[in-house]
Amino acid sequence: MKQALTAAIAFAFATSASIAEMRHVGDFMLVCRSKLTGEKHQAMPIKPMVFHVSTDGVQVHVKLDDKEETNIFYVYASEGIGRLNKDSNTLEIVPGVQASSNKGGELRHLRLTTGEMTITTFPARSDQAVVIHAIAIDKNKPVAQATNPSNEP
Repeated sequence: MKQALTAAIAFAFATSASIAEMRHVGDFMLVCRSKLTGEKHQAMPIKPMVFHVSTDGVQVHVKLDDKEETNIFYVYASEGIGRLNKDSNTLEIVPGVQASSNKGGELRHLRLTTGEMTITTFPARSDQAVVIHAIAIDKNKPVAQATNPSNEP
């Protein structure tokens, strides 16, 4: 009896310890969507979209403002994101994560920092890739801020 109780308590503790709480990372406004085919780059029309992003350190959840569905990405790198510093033309590492998702044969890659989010989608059986880029916004300010993004990454 004592072993069964100990096992039940251990299981309950392990279950509650493994369920990490999702923490809101930020809100991001879509500013660019492009289709890449071979060497061709085609800008695609966009409408204002706001993404709500949260993470528990293992998963990144991305949800559109007006949708119920949550897209789940699994973190595979959290040591930072490499980017080119425009002023010094040098590569720098900024805090951020990279994550991936494979849903219905469609591979998606996410790059996320506090200032920007990029999702690259590779549709199944296609030679194209679709890249969306979004910048961090303050939900308490007007949406027009995304049309004049700051230089912050």
